[in-house]
Amino acid sequence: MEKRLEKKDIVLRKRDLEGYKGDYGHVIVIGGSPGFTGAPVITANSAVRSGAGLVTLCIEDKIENMIIPNLLEAMSCTLSNETKFKKLLKKATVVALGPGMGMEKTLSILNYTLANSTCPLVIDADGINVLHKKMELLKGRKVVLTPHLGEFSRLTGLDIEKIKKDRLNIAREFAQIHNVVLLLKGYRTLITDGKEVYINTSGNSAMANGGMGDSLTGIIASLIAQGYDVLEAACIGAYIHGYIGDELSRERFCVTARDIIEYLPIYMKKFQE
Repeated sequence: MEKRLEKKDIVLRKRDLEGYKGDYGHVIVIGGSPGFTGAPVITANSAVRSGAGLVTLCIEDKIENMIIPNLLEAMSCTLSNETKFKKLLKKATVVALGPGMGMEKTLSILNYTLANSTCPLVIDADGINVLHKKMELLKGRKVVLTPHLGEFSRLTGLDIEKIKKDRLNIAREFAQIHNVVLLLKGYRTLITDGKEVYINTSGNSAMANGGMGDSLTGIIASLIAQGYDVLEAACIGAYIHGYIGDELSRERFCVTARDIIEYLPIYMKKFQE
């Protein structure tokens, strides 16, 4: 089954009148490395602004002082604080892993995360790159993978041009074989669980700049934390992310991740029941 995602398909549940932060989940973001400190901050702040109850950013010690000034509502934990890190993983509602991590320690951190958590994962960037020939690590877990074409090419070992020619079927088959939700980014982003395929109709080239994918990761993780199923969260996140970009690009030459973060609460309100 293939379906185009339109505005009418996106509905956000109203919040309970008596709801408190514990009702809206705890997002753990794991990412960042020297030279790539912005990516995990974008993910964490996007998760905050799209309604997660709590957000904690877990990072390397050597970048902590650079990152903390960019967090207001989100908390932080260093990866070297194993006791606290493990405790966070065991209580997490969802883990977003990969933004800005680099390749050096990502696989070992992914393995540690899988061993010490039971919640769904949203995996992006180098979290995806280390999974080539290691997809069995994700067996039995609810996972959203959010690659762009280059990352999907490295993950599958397929040439980018070959993927482009049969993007829909290749994406669906990959998701089916590995039992994951795959969100393949690009013009008309595809979201599939191997059975259903959704084609996102929002988004435009004004959004073609660094940090956009990190923002999308945070939004999807936040929606999962708030109780949406992984496939539903990926579809809603992709559409709203692109919709904000569409709306802002009416009067802007380019739209940045910072813009998306700023306007998330305003535009998400428009999709409530």
